[in-house]
Amino acid sequence: MSDNKINNDYLDLTYKLVRLLDARKKIWIELLDYDLGFKAWNDDKKDAYVGKLKTNITQLDQMLKQTEQHLLEISKQAQESGCVIPFEDLVKEYGLPKEGKYILMALFYSDNLGRYQKITCKDLLFSLGYKPSEFLEKSTLLGNLIIDGLIENADKYPSPTASVLEAEYRLTPNTLQRLAGDRPFLLNELTGERRYTVDRRKQNLVLMVREPLITFDQIVLDDMKKREIDKAIFQIEQANNLFSKWGFDQTIKYGKGMIMLFSGAPGTGKTATCDAIAHRLAKKVGVANYARILDMWLGNAEKNITKVFDEAKAENCVLVFDEADSLFSQRQNDPQRNDRTYNYMTNILMQELERFDGVCILTTNREIVMDIAFNRRILLKLKFDVPAPEERIKIWQTLIPPMAPIDADVDFTEMGNRFVLTGGEIKNVIMNVLRECGYKNEQKITMAALTEYARRETATSVKQATKTFGF
Repeated sequence: MSDNKINNDYLDLTYKLVRLLDARKKIWIELLDYDLGFKAWNDDKKDAYVGKLKTNITQLDQMLKQTEQHLLEISKQAQESGCVIPFEDLVKEYGLPKEGKYILMALFYSDNLGRYQKITCKDLLFSLGYKPSEFLEKSTLLGNLIIDGLIENADKYPSPTASVLEAEYRLTPNTLQRLAGDRPFLLNELTGERRYTVDRRKQNLVLMVREPLITFDQIVLDDMKKREIDKAIFQIEQANNLFSKWGFDQTIKYGKGMIMLFSGAPGTGKTATCDAIAHRLAKKVGVANYARILDMWLGNAEKNITKVFDEAKAENCVLVFDEADSLFSQRQNDPQRNDRTYNYMTNILMQELERFDGVCILTTNREIVMDIAFNRRILLKLKFDVPAPEERIKIWQTLIPPMAPIDADVDFTEMGNRFVLTGGEIKNVIMNVLRECGYKNEQKITMAALTEYARRETATSVKQATKTFGF
């Protein structure tokens, strides 16, 4: 039997097994409704119908056993012939139990056979034949698959208080490609984009580390911000000397890290300044990955917060919490809400900030109502306002390179004075003009084009709608 024939037969049987599990789940739920009295029938009809349901479950159990036996036979044939079956290879590598394998199978076909809704933990546990009283205990089956990087929450930004049982799940891209074997399966495989590689360590990163993209020569800051950032960098570079020279290393034992808060409207240069600071310090940028930190499994979010700071220390990078209001806002004290988990996570976060002796920058599009305990740990707070006219002029001049073909009528001074735009919005204008020139085969950037797209950007600007709250 050829390798393709073995793998195709195996996939056919796994699809049959998933359909059988799904059919048994539906009958099992209906039978449970009768047992709990959710459906009102007279006793004679109820007994007859319930008996029929139990017979159907018995028949499905027999079909499941037969299908499982056929899968074992095919797996044995593959082993004897040296054929690799991706499902079995994955199960062996990760030491998965039978239930774990069936969960992967169910999610594989759910992702790829046109279902409109993702599968919840309850769906999967019902399919495996577990009773509701067993759900909490057996939910660890999914927890282990998440830890291994094989499945993930279908919600990109899960709530820290999300229910384990109600959360929806899917296979990770690496798992999907792994189960497809050598055949291109993901969209980026078919379009020639960068391939995913299976790396369990990197799949669950809570810190995304990269090289800084911006230097101080490429950003425009007012004099006050420049001075304050220069002082902060000086403290970072000379920390040991500053503390030891006058004996402060003996009196201040912790809380010596440089914690900064950058707030302001989108596009005002907060992230670019983080990169520039990292570049000046010859460090990488480590951005906290909220999708991994805010885990729906009880206790994991707290562990992930600790892991973020541990990895930042190991990488010796500038730690950045972008959109920090999602983690650093004031603790809740509403008895009508379930905020114990959030408040506990906040406490862990404060402890880690106190212990951290590196560089940590929080950025937010608004001045958040910050917890007092967080507020006292921040050494430098900078508000990034919409640039002043002279700063906007410099931004126009910085973003349009000298080699760009510019028409003689282009006046950066007029653009800076006329249009109240952030650096990010000015970049958008330039990108749109560049596209327009290419589309129309224009040979120069004209004042008319810059003016038109600046006017459009001003009309759609979100900075005026940015709500701010004081500390």
